[in-house]
Amino acid sequence: MDACRACTAWILLGMSFLSAQVQPPRAIQVQGASATEERRIALVIGNGTYGTAPLANPVNDARDMAESLRRCGFAVTRLENATRDQMATALRGFGDQLMRGGVGLFYYAGHGMQVRGRNYLLPVNADIQREDEVPYQALDAEAVLAKMETARNRLNIVILDACRNNPFGHGSRSGVQGLAQMDAPKGTFIAFSTAPGRVAGDGTGRNGLYTRHLLANLATPGLKLEDLFKRVRAGVLKDSAEQQMPWDSSSLMGDFFFRPVDGLQVSAPAEASALDLAFWNSIKDSTRAADFEAYLNRFPSGIFVELARNRLDAMKVPAALPSPAPRDSHTFLGVMVQELTPDLQASLGVARGALVADVASGSPADEAGIQPLDVITALDGRATDSPATLVETIRIHPPGARIRASLVRDRKPLVVTAELATGVLMPPEEPPPLPETGAIAPGQEDPFTKFFGGRSVYGFFATQLTPELRKRYGLGSGLQGVMVSSVDPQGPAKDLLSAGDVVIALLLPEGKRTFTTLPEYLQAIGRLAQKPMNLLVHRTRFRQNVVVTIPYTPLPK
Repeated sequence: MDACRACTAWILLGMSFLSAQVQPPRAIQVQGASATEERRIALVIGNGTYGTAPLANPVNDARDMAESLRRCGFAVTRLENATRDQMATALRGFGDQLMRGGVGLFYYAGHGMQVRGRNYLLPVNADIQREDEVPYQALDAEAVLAKMETARNRLNIVILDACRNNPFGHGSRSGVQGLAQMDAPKGTFIAFSTAPGRVAGDGTGRNGLYTRHLLANLATPGLKLEDLFKRVRAGVLKDSAEQQMPWDSSSLMGDFFFRPVDGLQVSAPAEASALDLAFWNSIKDSTRAADFEAYLNRFPSGIFVELARNRLDAMKVPAALPSPAPRDSHTFLGVMVQELTPDLQASLGVARGALVADVASGSPADEAGIQPLDVITALDGRATDSPATLVETIRIHPPGARIRASLVRDRKPLVVTAELATGVLMPPEEPPPLPETGAIAPGQEDPFTKFFGGRSVYGFFATQLTPELRKRYGLGSGLQGVMVSSVDPQGPAKDLLSAGDVVIALLLPEGKRTFTTLPEYLQAIGRLAQKPMNLLVHRTRFRQNVVVTIPYTPLPK
């Protein structure tokens, strides 16, 4: 398993960090083809062979970036698995080249960290045992900006794909995550793989998640620098289920294109507008949606963006509307969803989306594998910021349409495809009654009753899920939790739980808490601190799992 890149301020006490037998780096000069008359110089570094927490992607990232930049007219110096001295020497040479003018670009992939508000890029031979050793064991990212500022060349770009999750975060003194924010000097554009103070995923393929999207957009002709990184941000957000937000800081005075149109550096607004107008005039009478999509991709901030979007929307309307469906029929996915409260956001690790509380048996969602506790973050690429957005998106699809659902399950992104169905709204069938069991209310010595003094602020009591109760209710041995023994008919859980239901997990701000014994359950609910109780429950009568939220209700005095 690949370790993740780190960008957290920490100390490793009593151990040597990243100490390894260092192989000499490969410093490779790659002369780029001339894409423009202006000089273009790049320094690309990929560090991966760390002694502790090695990385698989940075060297691949550096090689692929170097090749892409060469095709864009850059003269590239590439370092792989470099020591601090080698990084510093390469940076000195990079600064000397910038003194002759032109465009400079610095790209780094590898471990990074922040200490006291400054960012450091870690060489593969770093031997760090205490936080105060970082400044002379690593390369200060401000040194890169200093070289650029001293050179006074026209434009500089800094790309730091070094904000990966730190596997050694337990040794941090400050607990600060991510890279610190950096202010871009005049004429400089700084791009981070994630927002300041946040961490990012390393990726599972050849390239890291951020660099993969950067490579996919780098060579697009006529794409302005800022628009390129907007595309990268959108792609990373989508693929990370909105858990990773690329960030940038800019003080640019003009425009820059990695691939100028027709080999020319288009920088004047009049020239850009003329190109925009010429493209629009060539497609404005088209009946093909692909032409307008091409315009939006080429000119995401163009003059005719709204007109292009309106034309695309008009093309999506069917020529002949189908016959009206029965009054009570509807297109459905088969999920019951609820809002993500701040506590649920913290517990599930998702900032936005619709929480799946229930899945109808045999529904499109059920067949697609959607489960309670999944968070639907997007449908067909359209963000579902709330249950209302999800319902609205489903309604605009006809029955039989296949829809891609982006989910977060156990803090990991997942994509499934469901075929929407149509049906008639009917009251659910009454499930068969549970077997006659007699009262299973907890006895006088039940610890739950003693814990609440005979009353429950959440309106129900629980008891140990014994083998006898499993047999009585037909529950398999794989189902773990505590059983609801009785529900207060006047309490807050009266319409949410029934005797015989099994509480599987409690969703706390710090994460999902499961339990197999009643004392473990009592310890978990003791952390609620008078907040609503969010539960994953097995509804025994329906043989399905649901998410329920029970409000905290103070007991009368």
